[in-house]
Amino acid sequence: MVSFRLIPPILVLVRNRDHNPYHREMFSNTVDSIAYSPNGKTVAGVGKNGKIRLWDVETGKHKQTFAGHKWIVNSLTFSPNRKTLASGSTDGTILLWEVP
Repeated sequence: MVSFRLIPPILVLVRNRDHNPYHREMFSNTVDSIAYSPNGKTVAGVGKNGKIRLWDVETGKHKQTFAGHKWIVNSLTFSPNRKTLASGSTDGTILLWEVP
């Protein structure tokens, strides 16, 4: 497991439609895992509190929060159709979340 400890806020570099890089402040604490949706429009991130947060990459707006694991969530991945997010935890569970 890799854990990134950065000084808050964590900045995510994205590119706009003109391919010009800019950043969005999306996470304000330790991030254990992140995943981009296949279309690159949504990023999911999870920290030590175990709450999985979804963000709109273009606007930087929070879209959804998921919670349900008992221990640390250390992996995230989107399904190819972007409709499901899978999260794996050190509690031995894998949960599937419906993505809006």
